[in-house]
Amino acid sequence: MNMVESIEYLFREGIVGPVSYLFDPGRRIAWVYLLISGILACIWYMYVLKFSFRNSIREIFKKEYWWSRSAKTDYSLFLICGVCKAIFVIPFLVSGNMLAYLLSMKMTSWLGTPSIHLSAYVVMYLYPIVLFLVKDFSIYVTHYLLHRNRYLWEFHKVHHSADTMNPFTLYRMHPIEMILQNLQGFLAFVLVTGVFYYCNNTVLVRATILGVNAFSFVFFVAGANLRHSHVPLRYPKLLEHVFMSPYQHQMHHDKKGKFCHSNYGSRLALWDFMFGTLHTSDELPLEKRQFGLPGKGLYSANNLWGNLISPFWGCLKLIKRQFSA
Repeated sequence: MNMVESIEYLFREGIVGPVSYLFDPGRRIAWVYLLISGILACIWYMYVLKFSFRNSIREIFKKEYWWSRSAKTDYSLFLICGVCKAIFVIPFLVSGNMLAYLLSMKMTSWLGTPSIHLSAYVVMYLYPIVLFLVKDFSIYVTHYLLHRNRYLWEFHKVHHSADTMNPFTLYRMHPIEMILQNLQGFLAFVLVTGVFYYCNNTVLVRATILGVNAFSFVFFVAGANLRHSHVPLRYPKLLEHVFMSPYQHQMHHDKKGKFCHSNYGSRLALWDFMFGTLHTSDELPLEKRQFGLPGKGLYSANNLWGNLISPFWGCLKLIKRQFSA
């Protein structure tokens, strides 16, 4: 690939690619999901918080949510991570099915021919369920480690440094974390797909809606974009032990820190409930909710450049402290 082709590739995959998320039903920020989330937000404000329709619209589109300094950093990191993904991630994603097939071959050599053969019909419905569960648990474990490991936390601080939120805050992450997040998703896909290749030994057909995993589609249309927003959408307490409500994830962004190191689940709150890291929405009154980075903040200004370099300063300080102890 010559220089011109490299520039064209980076522009297509690194800039145009992320912008095309708005039109890709496989992405949470596709326009149709944003629209549905906006409708849900309006209904919540009008019928639960008793706002007028006009005030509901004003609240949803407040300039401070969409065009604050924090929001501008979100958009910038979204594009920067898009370029980094084009360089470090996308070239390897095409090998997913191949690695899954190799894993199935290894399993055959280790375990022999499987005694149970799953029919294509069973696989069509079972595969997306298992893939959904394994990926969601993988996200929980990765998110837990990003908070509990001191070095990983320095990089994850970038995500928590947002003091206003909108759906694009989902992509507010350091490029290093972006690579880690894609790696965990890739490994979960290879593991599950390899096991199903082993048990089915044929092309996997998934039950999808608009080409999207059926469970992810339901998650997207159920207001997933409100997780990174100021819309305090809650679920009944019992349901919040199974599914992560938008307000529960907003609690995870609590500046005061009481709830920050909890509610690690993505779609399911079940993992938090099982491992003792769950908090439900009734524990944080709306008037006390405040977004931002708890405890020791960034080691640089909370802007684009500061978010990019702060994790490295933080890690250097940790290493220095460790060797001087």
